[in-house]
Amino acid sequence: MRSPAEMGETEIRKFMLHLAQERKVSAFTQSTHINALKFLYRITLRHPEVVERLPHPKRPLPLPKILTMQEVLALFTAIQSPKYKAILAIAYGAGLRISEACALKPTDIDSQRMLIHVRRGKGNKDRDVLLGETLLTLREYYRNTRQKGDYLFPGQKPQNPLIPAAIRKVLKKVAAKAGLSKKARPTPGATLLLPTS
Repeated sequence: MRSPAEMGETEIRKFMLHLAQERKVSAFTQSTHINALKFLYRITLRHPEVVERLPHPKRPLPLPKILTMQEVLALFTAIQSPKYKAILAIAYGAGLRISEACALKPTDIDSQRMLIHVRRGKGNKDRDVLLGETLLTLREYYRNTRQKGDYLFPGQKPQNPLIPAAIRKVLKKVAAKAGLSKKARPTPGATLLLPTS
């Protein structure tokens, strides 16, 4: 029964420990309390130093739900465009991010060693990944289309790559066409996953 103005960091930390250990509230609820306390001390009471070192709890990340093999096959069957089928096949088969697949150039495909050279991937680092069984799909696409420009999957202008938003839009449409009750989306790790919500 004391005014917040009379209390400091010690009392706030004890209160947060009480929420976490005794009341066992979720990390989300703890964060909500921290935000309220920071607003109170920074704006209302004008004592920002009290909450300066107050950390937000780490929220546990739920494991993503992955499409079944039957759902993946239905999805690929529903894709009519050779370009989108090839780019999704290479992203799915090689574990590329959609942005990495969009940025590929024909020179990045090493069919002799069965490798894909990914340039400036996550963390702006280059890496090699296995080409795997997507080689046949990629060869068929490249042989039949012979795209102009530097990119394996050019956008509307041949000098620019296809943008990730275009892939997501197509994926949403073909998922509905394939009759999937779940929403398929490419994740940063490039697997075809389902949102947990």
